[in-house]
Amino acid sequence: MQRFAHSAKWFVLIVFLVVAVGTASDLQRGITFSPTEHITNTKLHNLIDQSTISTTFATDKSSAQPTASDVFLYVQPGTPIWRKTTYNTLLLSATNLITGQSENDAPAFNDYLLMFDVSAGSLVKTPLIAAWTNATTDLWGPDYTNVPAGGFSYPYAYQGNAGRIEHSNLFSGWWQWELFSTNVASALPQTNPFVLSVHSAPTNADAIRIWDAVGQTNKAITLAGWTTNRVQVGPGFTNSDLINVFWTRTNANN
Repeated sequence: MQRFAHSAKWFVLIVFLVVAVGTASDLQRGITFSPTEHITNTKLHNLIDQSTISTTFATDKSSAQPTASDVFLYVQPGTPIWRKTTYNTLLLSATNLITGQSENDAPAFNDYLLMFDVSAGSLVKTPLIAAWTNATTDLWGPDYTNVPAGGFSYPYAYQGNAGRIEHSNLFSGWWQWELFSTNVASALPQTNPFVLSVHSAPTNADAIRIWDAVGQTNKAITLAGWTTNRVQVGPGFTNSDLINVFWTRTNANN
């Protein structure tokens, strides 16, 4: 009778494990008993100790989109302890997936970015160069064919810093750094061709750029207007106005 009671306890334990873990098909038993086999404590131990969880424990379950509060089980390395975590902690709010990685402050064009493809509804990877060259229209919008206003801005990168610069500032002082040719000051004579095409037959209607010191802006003046008004001092152009002059000796604009 005592032996029967002991066996009944093992039977109750087995039933409890099956219910707790899943259905019977989710477990692969460690030993199979025959109808007339004598049950011993060793066999009962092996029934549990040698049993395994079948792959059907996961594959036979219905699929569902996890929510933030759903719970996942995991084993913490170094401790034989099962722990739980929510889907929100595991993935949705896991900022450490990015902030915890080593930093690459010099990405190459063939490095990859992880992005969400709206049309496919899935995550995809794209090379850094493709994200810039192929998505320019989508990122910046359609081409702007009108004359840009002074408030327009452009992104820039300089000496490890990034920011934006307005259109008016981008072209402010352009005459100080724009080159008209590839000549160098130490090479004489100046034999390299001009970057711009040569205009060998200027007319009175041709125009040059001039800085209006009063209006603090760039303007244009025709050659005829420059010749006629070059010495005038008045409400229009003044002696402090600047024009762009290319000096072939230094290959620079002054």
